[in-house]
Amino acid sequence: MNNWHRRVWKLDPIKPTSDLAELYLAGALNQFWFEPSVEGGQVRSFRVQFQNGAMAGNWADCTMTPQGSTPFNPQDALSDDTEQLAGTMVVGNVQKPLHVYLDATNGSELLRMLIGDDKAVGGGGGWATAQN
Repeated sequence: MNNWHRRVWKLDPIKPTSDLAELYLAGALNQFWFEPSVEGGQVRSFRVQFQNGAMAGNWADCTMTPQGSTPFNPQDALSDDTEQLAGTMVVGNVQKPLHVYLDATNGSELLRMLIGDDKAVGGGGGWATAQN
């Protein structure tokens, strides 16, 4: 999670037929960054920030806390010990868990965002990606 907040990320398009379609604002930049909240010299949480009109409103109230220490690997099962930012967001009027993982396994960096409870990579949960 080192320096995630120092980058601007762009949410990849989400298929209009997806359960997560409301998270992508068609015609907008869909660019965001993580604003850290520092307390006592330690980063305690991150809030998703973006310019007005650049993202769907669902992202406006997302606050996440750093968790885990094991680097993300898409070949491994996910656990609470997998390095991530964890929080919640509203999708379809339902509060859902949000887990953000940094995938640096292919030499470039990709954010993999799991919205919902399924922690199987590529499983039935709602996955979105973002790049910088």
